[in-house]
Amino acid sequence: MLTDSILHSLTYDSNDSLISELDQAIANSILTNQSRKTHHLNASGFTTSVLLETWTNGSWTNSELDSSTYDASTNVATDLSQQWFGSAWGNLVQNLYTYDANNRMTGMIRQLWANNTWENESSRTFSWNLNNTLAVVLLQSWNFNTWQNYYLYTYTYQGIYQTYALYQKWLNGAWKNVDQLFTTYDATNRPVTLIDQVPDAPGSVWMTDYQQNLTYCSGNCVESATALFSSPSGTLHSTDSTRIFSCVALVTGIKALSAPGDHITLYPNPAANTLWLSSEGTTGGLDISITDVLGNVVKQQNGISAQTTVDISDLRDGIYFATVSSQAFTSCKKLVVSR
Repeated sequence: MLTDSILHSLTYDSNDSLISELDQAIANSILTNQSRKTHHLNASGFTTSVLLETWTNGSWTNSELDSSTYDASTNVATDLSQQWFGSAWGNLVQNLYTYDANNRMTGMIRQLWANNTWENESSRTFSWNLNNTLAVVLLQSWNFNTWQNYYLYTYTYQGIYQTYALYQKWLNGAWKNVDQLFTTYDATNRPVTLIDQVPDAPGSVWMTDYQQNLTYCSGNCVESATALFSSPSGTLHSTDSTRIFSCVALVTGIKALSAPGDHITLYPNPAANTLWLSSEGTTGGLDISITDVLGNVVKQQNGISAQTTVDISDLRDGIYFATVSSQAFTSCKKLVVSR
């Protein structure tokens, strides 16, 4: 595809697995190589490494290498990131993953390479409900040879539909509220109201910081969206008038977005700047496309690994829909960005 004078070319194998990406700059009708990625797959079709090379002085030069290993249930067991230092690969970061008997991720430890050894940096512990919805995410940091609490995300559902999310930070030996998010749905389980609240200065009273209201047409697409923001006095007001859209951007029913047995987990949700993506038993690379309520694509990445992060720091607060796909499935989920 051609975007902003950059040609991004993708190559797939006979199983529709992504095997290469090429970025070329276009100037005066001349194509100039910039970078390329080569995806290596194992016999089962799982991505084992992604090599990034840059075009330097007329030839390809190693830059970065991301490698993955898998357990017997085809879950990603480890991720390793390395950088090319002139003549050899040097370790940077690795992630170690654990899973329960249902192949749901229960833990992740992030380690940094320092002084010729791996040192813990952070960990995430995941707790699940019986219906496979994510209940709690605990983030901890490594400090003086021990794990210390950092952030805690707690989620509440009505069936499989998330209705409440609480975000807390560990301060002075106790959990302090940072943010809470309420989501309501209509009779067909489409989100109609999203209310984001933060504590006041003393931290004892919740104040509404942001609210978004959605209406739908008979074709299941967003017909209008109203964003309300809190003023210094605490009164909600709209910085823009309500936006009315023609019924062209279809939105899949939320039940389909969060169907049981879905391959994909996105967390935290609400998210601020970084979104973690986890996929169970994925073959080959994944593609992710994030659209706003209008159906406009605001972010897209191709050939990402089954356990990875997505930078969403450039997205404004609000409701989005994240579509993750592989050769075996397509999954769409509601994503809330809130800071």
